[in-house]
Amino acid sequence: MNILNVVREDKELRWFEKLFNSSHIGILVVDEERKNLLVNPHLCEMFGYKEEELLGKNTEIFHISYQSYLNFATKAFNMVLKGGSVDLEYPFRKKDGTRIWVRISGDTIRKDHEVLWTLIDITAKVHLEQDLQAKKKQLLTMNALVHLGTWEVDLKTNRIVLSDEMRRIIGVKERKDIDFNDYIDHILHPDDVAIVQKGLQTLLSGGETEGSHLRIYRDDGKGTKEIRYVYQKGLLFYDEDGEKLKLIGATQDITEYKQLEMELQEQKELFEYQAYHDVLTGLPNRLLLKDRLSEKIKYAKRHKKKLAVLFIDLDNFKSLNDSLGHNAGDCLLQELAKRMRNQLRESDTIARLGGDEFVILLEDVESVQVITTIITKGLSSMKEPVLIEGELIYPRMSIGVALYPDNGKDSDTLLKNADAAMYKAKKSGGQTYSFYTESMTVEAYKRITLEQELKEAIVKGDLRVYYQPQIDTYNKVLTGMEALVRWQHPKRGLILPSEFIAMLEESDLILELNRWVMVNAIEQFVNWYKEGFNPGVLSLNLSVRQLSCSECYISFTELLEKIGCDPHWLEVEVTESQLIQDPELAISILQSFRKLGVSIAIDDFGTGYSSLAYLKRLPIDRLKIDKSFVDDLPQSSSDVAIAKTIISLAENLDLKLIAEGVEREDQLQFLQENGCANIQGFYFSKPLTAEAMREYMVLQTYKKF
Repeated sequence: MNILNVVREDKELRWFEKLFNSSHIGILVVDEERKNLLVNPHLCEMFGYKEEELLGKNTEIFHISYQSYLNFATKAFNMVLKGGSVDLEYPFRKKDGTRIWVRISGDTIRKDHEVLWTLIDITAKVHLEQDLQAKKKQLLTMNALVHLGTWEVDLKTNRIVLSDEMRRIIGVKERKDIDFNDYIDHILHPDDVAIVQKGLQTLLSGGETEGSHLRIYRDDGKGTKEIRYVYQKGLLFYDEDGEKLKLIGATQDITEYKQLEMELQEQKELFEYQAYHDVLTGLPNRLLLKDRLSEKIKYAKRHKKKLAVLFIDLDNFKSLNDSLGHNAGDCLLQELAKRMRNQLRESDTIARLGGDEFVILLEDVESVQVITTIITKGLSSMKEPVLIEGELIYPRMSIGVALYPDNGKDSDTLLKNADAAMYKAKKSGGQTYSFYTESMTVEAYKRITLEQELKEAIVKGDLRVYYQPQIDTYNKVLTGMEALVRWQHPKRGLILPSEFIAMLEESDLILELNRWVMVNAIEQFVNWYKEGFNPGVLSLNLSVRQLSCSECYISFTELLEKIGCDPHWLEVEVTESQLIQDPELAISILQSFRKLGVSIAIDDFGTGYSSLAYLKRLPIDRLKIDKSFVDDLPQSSSDVAIAKTIISLAENLDLKLIAEGVEREDQLQFLQENGCANIQGFYFSKPLTAEAMREYMVLQTYKKF
């Protein structure tokens, strides 16, 4: 399964999604064909593109030239695909043509050779380095004419003769000699005296020096002294008799150069800090957390110690953001981060993954009791209210704990299991903690049991096909229906597909289930036509596996021929997220259905990450507005904007349109007024059994909706 679908469907990776969307580092996932699969908001901002302009495009879009693209592919991309890792600085191009420098790191993240790149804009740093190099070259070119003073020390009188430039450098205005001891005592920085004395001893003993970087005090003429940075080098001269005569040397004022160097160092430290720390709280981010966790695991393994990973999630944080605003939420996160940090030992680590999720690493934990004591103390301190914008906020949190080596021996496993334990605590009501135990693998056992029971259900006939009517509200007629599967479990009763479809998508059983649904639904639909009803078009849902299986299409055509179904009576629905996993293959298979006469609909439109470029190429007939955008109509301004956009998009692309999940009169009225007449939802009917659907069509014959 593609990483995009994993992130969407695996609750254990919710932290990745939150990190992905809130990160201040550009994140890009590409496939082995170098096509963009996933981009985060910061990367779009960095390069000046919208998300839909990048998804599905080749990474050549970021390069300043085609040759640059080839060089990078040879130097970096191929290296990553071969199992290596890359961390380099490279020039790229923004949408407006501006060149930027980026620090880019990459590594493979899945067996199917998807690569995750992290990108940091270091243009300012590079410009500083370039500027520094230019200034350095200028100084070297000007040689002795630029800030270069000369001096002579008479070894007999100990007096120093200064050039005009040397007097300017040290701030001596009078044209007079000074005593060498005065230079040592009053001009040279005390911490650098030893450097000069050592160099002097070397020269007087007949050796040579490489020169020294020193600090001096210069009188600014206003009664104060400033520190200047100089480079100084001297040579020993002898008289005709071979006696030591004098020291001659040069001192160059390199203060501006040094300041640029320090500024550059500060910028480097800032960039490195931002790359590994959360901007809001100043805590380590996920990248630094993973590095530290790996190091702590190595230490624990070497010294046979235990390590605890605490995964923390605030309870009801979304409600706080919605009611008081994001500024209040940020203030709360900052305060709680400070409180948690104050509760920890110096050797422990606390990091923010993003959103309201934190992770704490406790090393050298001797027992579970030690951990519970720390957690209990921490929860107690969290109970204290926080005053934000005049409101007293009482924070609550759920904590999951995983231990090394008991619950995992690598960082990914420990984080995953701590996250699972946190959800267990949250399900218990929150404001508590839970340890990850082997008993939590019961969930995995349930999945295996469920799959086996479902196999038996297909054989025993415990599955049911339900039909939900689709209505043209302008003409008051039934236009079709969607076939939905239900499981009539002998002990648990009626089970909805949300409890088992996602699990089946990972196994071949989904193909068997979907074929069962298609056979039964199409046979029933054909019988209704034979009875004289006009049920319209039957919508059938295609799974990810069917959309990537050419044999499934052949099986489908054979099924229609066997049952005697007109392909024009059918519509296949695919979700937006399914299309982007392998767009080219999806387009090819859907085109085959289209040539057969079957209509194509995109289900859950607007919830995925598909590119409008691919949408134009898809052989589709209809868009379905997802229920999540209908629920809050017309009260939610954002949902109103999204719904209107989808309706307008359908009109401009000459596509049919239907809204699902319509349950209220105000929703229906909004959709009708804005050009969406086709409706599916509880407002007209819940999904019905075949018998109930037949009665529905009988009643439809005698009355209007």
